[in-house]
Amino acid sequence: MSIITYEGVDFNLNLPENTLQTESTKINVDRVWKCPCCKHPYRTKNAMYDHMYKDHSDEIPDGMSAAQYAFNIRNNKTFGLCVQCRTNHTPWNEAAERYDRFCGPQCRNAYVVEAKRRMIQKYGKAHLLDDPKFQQKMQDGRSIAGQYKFADETLVPYLGSYEYDFLNYINNTYNWNGTEVLRAPMTFEYVYEGRTHVYMPDYFLPNFNLIVEIKDGGSNPNMHHKIQEVDKVKEALKDNVMRSQTKYNYIKIVNKEYQTFDFLIKAITDMAWDDPDFKGKVNGIIMIP
Repeated sequence: MSIITYEGVDFNLNLPENTLQTESTKINVDRVWKCPCCKHPYRTKNAMYDHMYKDHSDEIPDGMSAAQYAFNIRNNKTFGLCVQCRTNHTPWNEAAERYDRFCGPQCRNAYVVEAKRRMIQKYGKAHLLDDPKFQQKMQDGRSIAGQYKFADETLVPYLGSYEYDFLNYINNTYNWNGTEVLRAPMTFEYVYEGRTHVYMPDYFLPNFNLIVEIKDGGSNPNMHHKIQEVDKVKEALKDNVMRSQTKYNYIKIVNKEYQTFDFLIKAITDMAWDDPDFKGKVNGIIMIP
C-alpha cells in the first residue's frame, strides 16, 4: 500500500509506488493523456480537451463534450447501461467524466432495496431504524431530519445541518443528479466492549465507489463529557474498520471542510480513466482527518 499525507490527511492507495509523488497533491504524475483523434500526448486531460475543441471540433458530434467523445472512443462505447436493470441507457455525467450508474430513481431505489434485503439476511433487520431505542432517538430529533431535493427532483434524506450542507455543496458545486447520491446501503461490523456493533456510513457515491461519512468534529458543548469520550473510542474503531477494508473508497468530512473531498473526486476521476464500467479497479483509497 502506498501512503501520502495531504493537508493532515492520511491518503492510503493500493497503487504502485511509481504512480505517486509523496508530499504532493499530484496523482499519477507520469500519466500522459493522448488525444483519441490524433494520439498527440498531453500532460493533463484539460489540455487534451482544449486541443480537441480547437483542432478536432468537426469530429466531435453535436451536443457532445470532448470528455464524452474521448471516453467513448477510448472505451468503445456509445452509451451507458444501467447497472441495475441492465436495459436502459444512462446519461453522461460531465463532472464524473463517465456515464451514470443508474438510469433513474426507480433503479436507484431498487438497488437500495436489494442492499437492504442482503442486510436482512445478515443481521435480521433492514435498518437500525427497526431498533426501538434508535427509532426513539430519531423521533426525538425529527426536526433536524429532512429530504434534500436535487435538480433532477430526486429526494435524498439527511439528518442534521452537516448532512444537509454536504448535499447542498455537491449539488451546487458538481451539478450531479440525486440518483448518484445514496444513503449508504453497505454496513460494517466493529467490536466495542466485547459486543459487535453495526456501523452504517452516511452516503455512497457509486460513480466514484466512494463512501462518505459526515462529522461535526465532536465539539458540541451540550454533550456530556462521558458520552464524548465513548464516541471518540467508537469513532476510532470505525476508522480502523474502514482502513482495513479495500472494496470501497472512503472519506470522512469534518466540520463542512470540502477541500480534501474535491481533491479526492478529481483523483478518482483521473485514476478511473481505464475503468469505463467502474468495476472496482479504483478502490481502497482512505482519507480520514
